[in-house]
Amino acid sequence: MIIHAFVMVVFLVLLTISLASLSYFRGSIDNQAVLVSKKHDTASENLKSGSVGEIADPKENPDANTNLPSVVFNTSGTIMEIKENGITVNGNGSNFYDGKARKLTVTFASDTTVSLLGQKEKYQGTDGLKLLKAGSKILVSGKENIRGKEEFEAKTVNIMP
Repeated sequence: MIIHAFVMVVFLVLLTISLASLSYFRGSIDNQAVLVSKKHDTASENLKSGSVGEIADPKENPDANTNLPSVVFNTSGTIMEIKENGITVNGNGSNFYDGKARKLTVTFASDTTVSLLGQKEKYQGTDGLKLLKAGSKILVSGKENIRGKEEFEAKTVNIMP
């Protein structure tokens, strides 16, 4: 009888541990699913294009860049103004469907890098603004899809020779 009671107690303890582990594991999976979902939402936001320069009917503008992909990360232009936390650029229009040149506001973050095209030396963050001059031609890449956007955060800025 004592052995039978002992077996029942051991069985109940093991059952409780199993249920607790299953509940903990399920909660852990739910939390991971939420984290993955949040990362996916952020990635989706980074790939959204803007609406500037989009054309409903390409026949309206024969100069339209009909080969422009839905995701664009790079453009080029000439620096118009150096600001405290970024630059204003006369963009060449390569990130707009209608192909029209536009004024771009490019902000710098702590991880934005600036360099002379083809040079190894790089400047990080707003320190890179010291290298830039109004009138300089640059290549700029955004941290996000810059298609149809007049304002974006720069990942890299390369000064063309």
